[in-house]
Order: sequence, then structure tokens, then C-alpha cells
Amino acid sequence: MVTTILFDFYGVFVEDTYNSWLISHGLKRTGAYQEVADRLDRGIITPNDFYNELSALSGQPAALIQAVFKTPKEVNASTVAILASLSSRYTIALTSNGTQRSRDILRHHDAEGYFDAFFNSAEMGLSKPSRAFFVEVLRRLDVAASQALLIDDSAVNTQAASEYGLKTIHFQNATQLSTSLRSLGIL
Repeated sequence: MVTTILFDFYGVFVEDTYNSWLISHGLKRTGAYQEVADRLDRGIITPNDFYNELSALSGQPAALIQAVFKTPKEVNASTVAILASLSSRYTIALTSNGTQRSRDILRHHDAEGYFDAFFNSAEMGLSKPSRAFFVEVLRRLDVAASQALLIDDSAVNTQAASEYGLKTIHFQNATQLSTSLRSLGIL
């Protein structure tokens, strides 16, 4: 029985700015572009280091890259409505490969209060899809993997979580999420 729902942030509640930036410049999240994101996600480098490294890799000015990433984000209202309907019946946690910014965005849109816990990779020093990330999140929540559901837009993350014993939904959009949650008897 699911008692705890783990929501990803980027790609679920807001557009994944990094993936969008890469696509708009004809780039892929592989090699050095994946490595620099991983180091940011684990808190090894600062956001400014990230912008400077992207600038060196892409030839784009760091100030322009920073402006794209700092543009205010709109949350997916339909996904927030689903979150709101679940928050009184389940323990809800945010599990994000990212920084404190995800929580700041949720706060700005009055959605922070729906979460019982926040786990971001930069603070933990661990990132999805590593087993260590999921083990630590479950330990801190004091919940068994079989009682947890991960909702994430990354197939790599949902596959890994499934291998570690969590139930998963590979997020595509709010309509698909609602349908998947209903099929699991959660919504």
C-alpha cells in the first residue's frame, strides 16, 4: 500500500529549463553537458560556476545563460491541483535533482505547503537515479520502498526507482498522471 508519494520537480511542476536550453541550442544532455549538470545537482559547483562552464562549452555568454535560468517559472496548475488533492491523504515529498530554487518557486506559487519534506540533490550531495539517493530519502521519511511512489519525468529515474522497489509513474502530463494515479487506486 502506498503511503508516501515522491514528486520530481523539473519536468513535472515546471519546465526543465536546462533541457529546453540545450534543445534550443541544438545540444544534448550527454558528455560534458551531463557532467556539468551532475556537478551542479550534487552541489559540487555553484550556479555561477555552472553558467560559466556552459558558456565555455557552448560559446554563449554566461550572462545570457544565467538570464534564461533566472527567468521566473510558472508552475503547472493541473499538476498542483493533483498534488493538492493528495496532500491530506499521503506523505508528500519533493525529490529533485536541483537546488533550493525548486522550493522557492513552489513557495512563490503557494504550493510549498502541500509537501511534508523536501530533498534536493544539491543539499544531499546525492542525485537520482543513484540507489544512495533513494535509500537516503526513504530512510529520512522512515518508509519502506514498497510503500513509496515516485512521479518523475525521467525514464532513467523511474526505471532505477522501480529496480529499488518503489512504485513509479513516468510523468508525461497532468492528464496522464491523473489516469495513472486512478489506475493505482490513489486518486
